[in-house]
Amino acid sequence: MKENTTIFDHVGNIMVTFGVSTVILLFFCGVFGDDAREMSSMFQLGSKGLALETLLQYLGVSVVIEIIRSFFFSDRFIKNGSNTLRSGGMVLTIIIAVVIFIINFDWFPVDKALPWVMFFISFLICFSIGMWVSSVQEKLENKQMEEGLARLKKELEEEDNDKY
Repeated sequence: MKENTTIFDHVGNIMVTFGVSTVILLFFCGVFGDDAREMSSMFQLGSKGLALETLLQYLGVSVVIEIIRSFFFSDRFIKNGSNTLRSGGMVLTIIIAVVIFIINFDWFPVDKALPWVMFFISFLICFSIGMWVSSVQEKLENKQMEEGLARLKKELEEEDNDKY
């Protein structure tokens, strides 16, 4: 398992999460913004754009998600956990953190079912896309590792042949 070692790795992850979530929010703002203006603080500008406070809240969520991800996928904290256990714990913790943001920042009415259904559908879609991207990235990294090992093996075999 590759472990992030510099602050730049974490900042990169935060920016990717923030960027993707902002693009999704911009899409919803353009489609539902004017209708949702009265219902959600996220759409206080309607379809005209996103408020600075909303963007800062999303940046905060992105930081929290990276902290959670780092915790669950760091061997320093969870030594013997399977990827399934780590992923499940991470997803559950992220959902709890986002629910706290929803309640604290009045992102949508918590007493209505439809916004919660939409939230969980959106979360599932985003999580699925993230898992797909991660699996493609892992396959590419594994392929590069296999190619590197094959080159190393070939070089070692050539060295052994040169000795005799």
